[in-house]
Formats: sequence, structure tokens, C-alpha cells
Amino acid sequence: MHRQILATVAVFATALAVPLTVGSPAQAYGTRPASCNTASLCFYNFIQFRESDGVGKVTGSNPHLGVFSHATCKDGTWNNCMSSVWNATSRCFHLHNGTDYTLGYHNLAPNDGYTDMGAQTSLNNRVSSVRAGSTGNCNF
Repeated sequence: MHRQILATVAVFATALAVPLTVGSPAQAYGTRPASCNTASLCFYNFIQFRESDGVGKVTGSNPHLGVFSHATCKDGTWNNCMSSVWNATSRCFHLHNGTDYTLGYHNLAPNDGYTDMGAQTSLNNRVSSVRAGSTGNCNF
């Protein structure tokens, strides 16, 4: 009986301690894919950095990804066709829902990315413009 009470107290104490633990800082999902050279923001039309007919790449801001053709995307352009992304630059990028850097956006830090934007963000096939910030600064 004494052991059962101790076991119950130990389980209860553990349950209380778990919510108080501090998690580690956010980590990148995956590692830089070989198809993404340094100094580029690379985007893929499939999850896990898979591509069907080429990788989309920009090195700076672009107000409308629709200017870049991509045959296997719904509208034939990269507009709203990003399912995974890697930032191989030294600058932060804002990934915007709307063209001309409008609507909601998500910060993407240097040397960071998403292998599955549908599971890891709300932006799967919903990025229309990208804005580059200064080196290492995501507040712009």
C-alpha cells in the first residue's frame, strides 16, 4: 500500500512538472538540400524538397512569384506553388500570402526551412511574394 501511494505521488509530481519545463529553441526542419546553393531562397513544389521540373530560386525580394514560370504548378507559375522551402542566405525572408508583400507573412531565418509547409506552417501553396531583410534581422 505504501509503495502504491508513493508511485501515485511520483506520477502526480511528474505531471505537474512537465508543463513547467522550458523547450529548446526552434530548430530548422531538415538540412539544406543539395539542390539549394548558398545565397538563395529555394522553393519546391513538393514536400521534403522534392521537385518535378526544377527548383525555384531567388536571391532577394520579389513582389510577385507569378513572374517565374513553372510548368507543373497549377497556374504555370510559382505563385501559390511552394510546398517546401529553404533559406540558404544570411538574410531573413518574409514569405507573404499576397502579392506586393501584402496579407499575412511568415519569417524565415537564415539557414532555416520547412520540409512540409502544410504541416509546419499555414502557407502550403499560399506564398505569392517574398521580401528579403537585412543580414540576420527578421524585424523589417
